[in-house]
Amino acid sequence: MKKVFLFLKNDSALPMIQVYLNGYKGIQVFVQNDATSFSNDLSFIGFPDALFIEEAFITNDLQQSLDQISQKICVTNEEKEIDGYRCFYKKNWEKACEDFFSSLGENLETEEYSDVPFHLLKKIDSSICDIYLQISKNGLPHRVKLFHAGENIEQPTVEKYLDKGVRNASVKSSDKAQFLNYISNQMYTEMILTPTDNIVGKALDTALILLKDIGFNSTSTQLIEGVVEAMNAKLSSAKDKDLLAIKDLLNSKTSRYFKKAHLVSMLSGKIIQNMDWGTHTHQNLLTFVSIMADISLEQEEMLFLTDKKSLAESSLNEVDKSHVWTHARDAFHMIQAYKDRPLEADLLILEHHGNKNGVGFSEQIGTSLNKLTIIYRICEDFAIELIKLNEMNVDVKIMDIFQHLYIKHDKKVLHLVIEDLKKCFIN
Repeated sequence: MKKVFLFLKNDSALPMIQVYLNGYKGIQVFVQNDATSFSNDLSFIGFPDALFIEEAFITNDLQQSLDQISQKICVTNEEKEIDGYRCFYKKNWEKACEDFFSSLGENLETEEYSDVPFHLLKKIDSSICDIYLQISKNGLPHRVKLFHAGENIEQPTVEKYLDKGVRNASVKSSDKAQFLNYISNQMYTEMILTPTDNIVGKALDTALILLKDIGFNSTSTQLIEGVVEAMNAKLSSAKDKDLLAIKDLLNSKTSRYFKKAHLVSMLSGKIIQNMDWGTHTHQNLLTFVSIMADISLEQEEMLFLTDKKSLAESSLNEVDKSHVWTHARDAFHMIQAYKDRPLEADLLILEHHGNKNGVGFSEQIGTSLNKLTIIYRICEDFAIELIKLNEMNVDVKIMDIFQHLYIKHDKKVLHLVIEDLKKCFIN
């Protein structure tokens, strides 16, 4: 069994390389996202047969350990050469994997089965292929057929296994691409025909799952593009309709991620509509940013953390706090693999918490930031306060939220944006 370490940032290249390597017998993959986990795995697992490493992680502190690994593949953000490493531009991750297999000098068979996230089964009514569940039989892993191809997916059965903590189902490796594409196509069609909040929200949640499993490709991006289109279509020229849409959204059975993203999209879109310079391109850009800015965040609590104080007082452990601290930068790196992203979307995502390097939270929104970033930040803070109050079943007093924004963003130029937002609610 060949041991492979993936010492990479949590961006789009990591899940794609991981899925690719996990599809072969004789390969055991271990993932590390920081120097501590890398050093711990070296101590407990031993040195790997091969290492995929991010250029930024090659440091003097680790040099002695790195020198003992004969096969090192460096994933870079640009074409370059580094002594002792075979370097590959991040977008060429598949070529890096192929080169790795070639260097092994042996033929590796593909795995018969591939895992898929179990909660994807909540998104479909029937399956295009057989779906299996892995159980333990006589102390050994064994797969049983849970649903046959063409059979209805019984949601009580799905819920039962989710409640038991089952995280993955299995499909034949040869069926995986077709299975994921089937889910994407089914949800996209449903969303286009009936673009309700519940259906669009389910589509966004599914798109995020697919991104973490297979990265950006036609299967995942068609859902993202459909969600953007559906959100933009919700914007109305009538204020009463917008207020009703916001109320319906808050009361919908959708995820916190979707509610926040959609609300930010609606509010920023309304501000753009009222600007002399605002265009549909700006609106589309901010909608895209609203659904992609937080893609690296794993827990719902993380979505409400937008400053140092709230992060410090959160219930997250130190590792999770670190992920929140760098999530804008992580999302920026992930989005690089999406070639059809709107122009400047990655830069807005990078600075959406006020720091141009995408790390941490600025104490105050800098007025030198892109005007769209400022609009996004004001709308995000408003959306978070509104969703919090709704989740606590507290009577929402819009003017109290605006007063909170005036205090938090105490600069004249920022107050002007808050005034623009207020016009969406008050004549």
